[in-house]
Amino acid sequence: MPATIEAPKEIQVQPDPVTPDVAAQKQEAMGTADRANQRAMRHLRAELNDRTIKDQTGRIRGPLQPCTIMNFNPVPLHVGGQINMRIPSYSDPSSKTQWEFRRGGRLHRAHYVTLSDAKYYLSPGGSTDHPELTWAAASMVARYIPPMEIAWHFWRAYSTEQGDGEMTGGVLIFDGDIHELDEHRLKQNKNKIWVPEAYTIPETDGQLGVRLRESELYAELEKLIEMQVRFTNDISQKAYSLFNSKDETERRNVTRPMRIWGIFGVEIGYFKEKQPWMNENADARGTFEAMKTCPVCRTSTTDPEALMCGACKVPYDAKCTVECVRRGWPVAESVLDVLPDAEHKEVLKLLSQQAERRAAREKAARETK
Repeated sequence: MPATIEAPKEIQVQPDPVTPDVAAQKQEAMGTADRANQRAMRHLRAELNDRTIKDQTGRIRGPLQPCTIMNFNPVPLHVGGQINMRIPSYSDPSSKTQWEFRRGGRLHRAHYVTLSDAKYYLSPGGSTDHPELTWAAASMVARYIPPMEIAWHFWRAYSTEQGDGEMTGGVLIFDGDIHELDEHRLKQNKNKIWVPEAYTIPETDGQLGVRLRESELYAELEKLIEMQVRFTNDISQKAYSLFNSKDETERRNVTRPMRIWGIFGVEIGYFKEKQPWMNENADARGTFEAMKTCPVCRTSTTDPEALMCGACKVPYDAKCTVECVRRGWPVAESVLDVLPDAEHKEVLKLLSQQAERRAAREKAARETK
């Protein structure tokens, strides 16, 4: 009888089961590394606080010395990476801290933020062997970015060709808090401020550091405004070219930031009048006269009778402000203060006339009694 050969059976290799003891050890190792990272962060914070002191003049010196960033642009600033920080524009409803100055009859406003703490993060720094395990737990090193370096990164992003902000300008950074720009302190310092700048650290492979240099405040403001004017002109010319293109696809490439920059140029006086491409609802055949934009929330309306934004209760422009005052509608003093000279004089005249009529009515009412 011939021998029968059985077909070979499939052999399935089962993975070694992870015993509860090994799983617990692995979880313990991870917990140990987390606690070590937390201790490293606490120790770093404590060390930086100890190294930050006040000098004889009362100024804060050390790794956590404060630095201020000012945004004169109509759009927010953003720096990614480890910093990952956003600074709103002065027109943002959340903007509660503002500073302003006049240049050539134009009012320039800025939202500012003072940085007084570093940006902390963990980076890989090797491994730590667990005494009872066969693997190594990851070891992290606590690192930081000081306020002065954070401010410099914002300036670099929007004021140099190496940045990602298309050289918009409109960014001022300086050592200290906003009180450095107080009138009496500027007079005492002869209008000088300390501005962070980058330099190559000696005896390193091109490593950059940040240090302070003394500069004249209004010279720095002049440079950032000139850069802002140039960018506003460039982006407006690009938007105008796209808007008047025969290609429908190109016309749709007029973005909302372009319109915001264009409207900003009109409001501040860089341009004499509004253009059709600034209207969010217009196409190449549209007209701009039917559109009004809120200076606060930037929403637009095509209602020709609208004088005031329904959400913000702020007049759309100077002419709308005058008409609101003429009708006796309440208008915030902060809006009246920034009116152009002609409209401001007209508003004062209207308010004076209204006060006289109100006094005459009150006098007539008393006499009838």
